[in-house]
Amino acid sequence: MAEAWESDRRLVETAPESVSPGTTAFLQMGKAHAEFLANARQAAEEWKRALRAVFERVELLALPTLGVVPPEVTAGGDDTVLAAATLPVNTAGVPALAMPVPTPGARVPASLQLIGPWDAEERLLAAAAVVEAAVGPGPFG
Repeated sequence: MAEAWESDRRLVETAPESVSPGTTAFLQMGKAHAEFLANARQAAEEWKRALRAVFERVELLALPTLGVVPPEVTAGGDDTVLAAATLPVNTAGVPALAMPVPTPGARVPASLQLIGPWDAEERLLAAAAVVEAAVGPGPFG
């Protein structure tokens, strides 16, 4: 909503009669959230700087893809819990991949997330190939 306000506010301010009441209300809600968006963008830039510092010391990161046991496909629930380990990576815009890792006795395999610095897709895929060679292709390979 805040981004819609940023891009379309001039329509409401200069020609309000050309904008439907529903769209005007939506854009006004975006106006109210503009400060939140600015703070979120600043936090994202700080996160990117922190990751750059990490990638000056390491070539890749290996983290779990999920912080919880995966729910059944039919289960409802809060998807943000499932995305808690991947959203920060997506926000940073760095390459990452998730791969199943065979887990003896488990209902579903564990999932390993490999994360690389910007423009390191080849390194990331090579590392995934090494992991897969070491642990096997998982249940889908």
